[in-house]
Amino acid sequence: MLRSVILAAAQTPAVERFVASVPFSRDVVRQFVPGTTTDDVLRAARDLTAGGLRVSIDHLGEETVLPEQAEAVRDTYLELISALAAANLADGADLSLTLSALGQRFDEDVAYDNARMICRAAREAGATVTLNMEDHTTTDSTLDILAKLRADYPTTGVALQAYLRRTEADLPLIHT
Repeated sequence: MLRSVILAAAQTPAVERFVASVPFSRDVVRQFVPGTTTDDVLRAARDLTAGGLRVSIDHLGEETVLPEQAEAVRDTYLELISALAAANLADGADLSLTLSALGQRFDEDVAYDNARMICRAAREAGATVTLNMEDHTTTDSTLDILAKLRADYPTTGVALQAYLRRTEADLPLIHT
């Protein structure tokens, strides 16, 4: 129960602003979240790739409840991929997708369609896509969407939650 309370609190804008403003946590956050704009992402990607590293990029957002919100998240990813490609930073970059931000909780087909468009753009730009695994309630849906995406985009990855009892049994489902 405490875990649920902490997770719920972590998703509130007030807590997010507080954590981002405290000097210690701000420095920790900055290591993993270089900024909030496309220019911030491009700058961080350029710095990291210049040092021989690869980048994984995640649009940190909230779960969507309306198709228009999911489309806006999709469009943000598409614009980011375009900007990465224009800056010659897409090749080798990985985009982490949170399916609940693409509509998974209200319509799995909407999430799949949005993810498919992102996968297509990523492949054309030379980037890859990894699906984030959220909580246990979306595991089956995420793995179903992964299977459908891999029909056309076989390099699509997924992050499994190690602490779920079912994860070992899920491994054969994701092995390509």
